[in-house]
Amino acid sequence: VGPLMVGALTVAVCMLMGLDRWLTLLAYGLCAFAASVTLWEMFGPALQRAKRRRESILLALAGTVSGSRRRFGGYMVHMAVIAIVVAIASSKTYKQSAEASLLPGESFEIGDYAFTYEKTEARQESNRFTVRVILNGFHRGYSIGVYEPGLNYYPSQREPIGTPFVRTVGSTDVYLSMMSFEDQDKRVVIKAYLLPMVPWIWWSLPIIALGSMFSLWPRRRRKDRAVPAEALGTS
Repeated sequence: VGPLMVGALTVAVCMLMGLDRWLTLLAYGLCAFAASVTLWEMFGPALQRAKRRRESILLALAGTVSGSRRRFGGYMVHMAVIAIVVAIASSKTYKQSAEASLLPGESFEIGDYAFTYEKTEARQESNRFTVRVILNGFHRGYSIGVYEPGLNYYPSQREPIGTPFVRTVGSTDVYLSMMSFEDQDKRVVIKAYLLPMVPWIWWSLPIIALGSMFSLWPRRRRKDRAVPAEALGTS
């Protein structure tokens, strides 16, 4: 009953926050249900042991983990996979995009973010010509640094190749790409994407690796003690 209540409460809270995509809400509810079950399986035995033996929760947790290391490592992997599912569902459903044509000094907005076009920088290299646009980024009025997407022009190719600029702000990847550049008036076209919860994917990968190592790490073998001949009943 508890995990079902957690899943239902998660869906209700998401709806109160204004989320209205039913498939995504269903994914959130199922992930909350699975996470609550997994967390209980991870820490429930330690809570029961602490109550039964009157131990501290940390001592009880250490004892239960050492006795079922593979199981605990597997649950760590499960939690990371649940986080990845939530991240994929969120980024696919609530991704935002915007495209803007800017002159120096102009700005554009996407969601709670704003970007101001400061200048362009050009550089001739041995095998290419590079143009980079400098934009100052803001999130709800606070600076989030300088973004520098660019275009690379190669003699052997007719179309330039873009070099996007990505920065993680909280739990959102902010992705800017330079689409075109006009040399005469310095006009640039910028494409922006907001990808919510994508960082959760990258944060989950070390947990998967750690959980796998934790569960696969070989146990220390106990040395067999020599048994005296008297104990075996021989003379």
